[in-house]
Amino acid sequence: YNVEERSTRNKTIGFYSSGMWLRNEIDIMDLQNADLYEKELLEMLVNYIKENPDFQLIVFLHPIEKRNLEKTRAYYDKFLVPINFANTTVANSSLFKEADVVVSLYSTLAFERIFWGFKTIIYPMGQDEFPIKNSTFEVCCAKSPEELFSKLYSALSINTEMYFINSGLSEYRYKNYECFSKKAA
Repeated sequence: YNVEERSTRNKTIGFYSSGMWLRNEIDIMDLQNADLYEKELLEMLVNYIKENPDFQLIVFLHPIEKRNLEKTRAYYDKFLVPINFANTTVANSSLFKEADVVVSLYSTLAFERIFWGFKTIIYPMGQDEFPIKNSTFEVCCAKSPEELFSKLYSALSINTEMYFINSGLSEYRYKNYECFSKKAA
């Protein structure tokens, strides 16, 4: 991403799934209540889309969901709003430009997105120790539905540079690392 233009798709909200519903179903879930947290967050985003039908919801599927697409489609069809899947043949880390803002529970992809300069909101349900109180990351995290909707509205209504300035996350981007300040060979 250090040599690419950063335009994202307008009026798009992304959701990074961890496939917790499917992990629970096949009994390989390792985080208590993670399936319930993930479903609750997705329902919040669905409600946002219902209230703001000009926006599109794009789900970035977890690899476990990509391997079970028929079952995955059936699961997401229950949410009763049009949900699009990001390209399932490409790694989600290569698809940052597909959504203007991405919301995630707590995913390494969220931190990668921030590092590469893309608008991201973390909703760390079940992660009581994150973010550290009064840390910079507290600004890009939401702890309630109201706070999520407020941060989502704000992020969607400003450009990326202003998002990073307003959130105080500018220093965390790749631009501040000398090894990325030159074009890749």
